[in-house]
Amino acid sequence: MIRAAFIFLLSLVACEREGRSPGLLPPKVELEYLSGAKVSLRDFKGKIVLVNFWATWCPPCIAEMPSLQALQDSLGSENFVVVGIATQDEKKDVEEFLKSSKISFPILLDFYGELSRKFEVAGYPETFLLDRDGRFLMFPDPKNGALVLKVAGERDWLKADFVKYTQQ
Repeated sequence: MIRAAFIFLLSLVACEREGRSPGLLPPKVELEYLSGAKVSLRDFKGKIVLVNFWATWCPPCIAEMPSLQALQDSLGSENFVVVGIATQDEKKDVEEFLKSSKISFPILLDFYGELSRKFEVAGYPETFLLDRDGRFLMFPDPKNGALVLKVAGERDWLKADFVKYTQQ
């Protein structure tokens, strides 16, 4: 009986493990919306979340934004959400960019790159996918269909294989 209880408790701890591997939860870090409201990626639980690290000073990031918005528009927001993480960027620069663009998906501010470091982001843009339980998910790279944990660089997110994968 004690052994069964111990195994049960051990399994609960394992279920909440954090790390950057398939099936693990991302680190819990609170970020801000432009409004100043705080949020964690775990607050999007129940939806598939495409997490895109970007910056206003990054030309490939800016070039990728319309594709991310088109993906959000095509999949709707009931079961899917693109979350942009503006990293090491000035709030005023992010606000100016959003005023001049048609981006409507959530943008969070990672002023000091805390979440970026915890995700081990090496360059921008860099994108990850979280499942409905908020865990890292392997997914097909829209560029070549290979299963990956992340993609680095600009992508056309409306590729049929990727869109189909997010609807499962």
